[in-house]
Amino acid sequence: MKMLIVEDEFASSAMLEFFLEPFGQVDIAVSGANAIDLLQKSFSENDRYMLLCIDIGLPDINGQDLLEKLRKFESESGISIQERSIVFMTTAQGDPKNVSKAFYNQCDEYILKPVRKSELIRLFIKYNFLTELANSIPSPEN
Repeated sequence: MKMLIVEDEFASSAMLEFFLEPFGQVDIAVSGANAIDLLQKSFSENDRYMLLCIDIGLPDINGQDLLEKLRKFESESGISIQERSIVFMTTAQGDPKNVSKAFYNQCDEYILKPVRKSELIRLFIKYNFLTELANSIPSPEN
């Protein structure tokens, strides 16, 4: 499973990477511009991210705006709602305005920092990521 963490704070990105790494490939973008570059590359190579964890308070582009750009790009690329990337907003900003804007921009989950491993596992179960990972493991030869 291919995942992208968009986070400018090293401690937060390192913790998320530690939690997510056992489940697949994890890339890290430290800015919105860096994330856009990685997303465009993944689309052009037809190797899109299955999961994105996006912080709202990025140094160059707001995470909300990045989410909006992602959903617009997916739509313009003909990607259906069922096939689009799952997006977890991972942020310290829990005010109602940010929460409602994130869901308006079609995030899938809104997680307040510090992110707990148990919360990520619960969401992996909810979105069938663990089932997909289990099904991708080859059967042992007899």
